[in-house]
Amino acid sequence: MKKPTFFKERKAFISKMIDPSVRVVFAREQKLAKDIFEKYPVEFLNMVKPPFIMNSLAWFISKDGAKYLDSELKKFLYKPKVSKVIEGSEKMGYNFEKKRTKGFREFLNE
Repeated sequence: MKKPTFFKERKAFISKMIDPSVRVVFAREQKLAKDIFEKYPVEFLNMVKPPFIMNSLAWFISKDGAKYLDSELKKFLYKPKVSKVIEGSEKMGYNFEKKRTKGFREFLNE
């Protein structure tokens, strides 16, 4: 079976990430988008926001860009542990009453 090309998704990604006032070399940006789409899941790339106004997708290929995408991917994939909540109407355990120590004012007032 043929691998999906995600052409529409890549085109939407390019238009979302690059400033509309910049003239885009579409072939180069498509190549960069293809490389990015091979490394990261499509659902994640549809969700991620640009960190600043960009002129090209080449920044995502650099160390800083890859670091940014990796950290955003970790945020995207993070699922917090669900802790069990024990509900009980009765009180459990014993009260521990600690004798309060004197504060500085109480010490001076003696």
